[in-house]
Amino acid sequence: MKTKTLFLFLIISLDFFAQEHFLGINTSRRVGLLNTQENPAELTNLTHKFDVNLFNISIQAANNKFNFKDIIADNKTFDDYKNDLYTSNTPFSTNIDTKVNLLGLAFKYKDWGFSISNNVYGKFTMTDVNPKLIEVIESDFEQATYIESKDNQRINAIVYSEIALAAAKNIYKTEKHTLNVGASLKLLSPEAYSNLGVKNLKGTFSNQLNKDTFMQGATAEIDVSYAGPLTDDFENDSYSLFSLGIKGIAADLGINYQLKNEDLNYVYKLNAGISIQNIGSMTFKNNAQHYTYQLAIPENASFDISKFEDVTSAEEFNKILEESGYYTTTSSSDNIKVNLPTTISLYADYQVYNNWFATVYTKQKLSKNNKNKYFPTFNTFSIIPRYSSNFFEAYTPLSFNEVSKFTAGLGIRLGGFYIGSSSVFTALGNNTKHFDIHIGARFGLVK
Repeated sequence: MKTKTLFLFLIISLDFFAQEHFLGINTSRRVGLLNTQENPAELTNLTHKFDVNLFNISIQAANNKFNFKDIIADNKTFDDYKNDLYTSNTPFSTNIDTKVNLLGLAFKYKDWGFSISNNVYGKFTMTDVNPKLIEVIESDFEQATYIESKDNQRINAIVYSEIALAAAKNIYKTEKHTLNVGASLKLLSPEAYSNLGVKNLKGTFSNQLNKDTFMQGATAEIDVSYAGPLTDDFENDSYSLFSLGIKGIAADLGINYQLKNEDLNYVYKLNAGISIQNIGSMTFKNNAQHYTYQLAIPENASFDISKFEDVTSAEEFNKILEESGYYTTTSSSDNIKVNLPTTISLYADYQVYNNWFATVYTKQKLSKNNKNKYFPTFNTFSIIPRYSSNFFEAYTPLSFNEVSKFTAGLGIRLGGFYIGSSSVFTALGNNTKHFDIHIGARFGLVK
């Protein structure tokens, strides 16, 4: 795994930390499968009796260092980006996150709503990585560098798919109010996983001998996990959905409230909900390996970390560690249990005047990103003004994310087709570290 390629990948990933997928369209008053994946209790509010999802794709990228406009500008060189990163005192974090909703169906029956959907997720994150550590691995620095970091510096990647079954029921209904509850059961199929965590790192790095990078007088706690195609080759992109079978279960729980509209042209004056998502875990068993190591290199000894430059598999990475003689294995396992990032979502969509609506939305994580057995997620808060008629809708997400900070975007819906971004406006400005896009098509049958 060439270090030049690693640094290039950091740059290409922009300054991205994920906000919520499908932000803006997922709280549309045109209620479909997207809304029910945010809160299963919305199934009883479907705009049509049947809602068929053809495809939905959301891609996000974010980081906390490089601005999107700087990356596409002509006045900065590759070396400029490296220098900007190396001189930073802030831990580096970046994220690329993709969600694909495949064919799905939702329908209403009396006071009930039901759905079945098939979704695929792919995620790559770097969390709290010390810029000096990237420098000593990637560059030909001249002076010995001492690094001390208590953070759990993580590089994490995961690919998995799910079949989600959901149901909801109206439990209270009057002329002015409705209250619905819902739940979703997700059957999880893990496809590929890798995690490298380095915690409590202390050590001196130098490259004075043949331009190789040496580490001495060092201690650290290291977590290495890998499964699926990444076991054989980091560059393996051969994935087959549900190839490993169902190896995990997760659940979503939701409550929805509507204040009915006196104007019968509109279903509600206020639509609000709360949901807890991704309560569960999955277990990787196919060629899965999990090791924890304790690093201990004496002051008068050194280890050549340049040996990792040409590593093409996690197995090779582990072999080099174990042959070094400076690592002891504190635990190992042939399966990896990964917890999903449990979150809580709250939203309220209010009719301001006629077809003008405004949504307040927040998603907060309930787990910490520095834990090796969790894959990271991030908090977001949004205000989304929208114009929404039966056929046409335009929405403008105004969001604050804990990593990439403020973003502003635009989305448009025409019938069942939509395209949008929660960051397109700020991406054209001078100070954004986030870019995303979502697009999809679905259709409804029977009002």
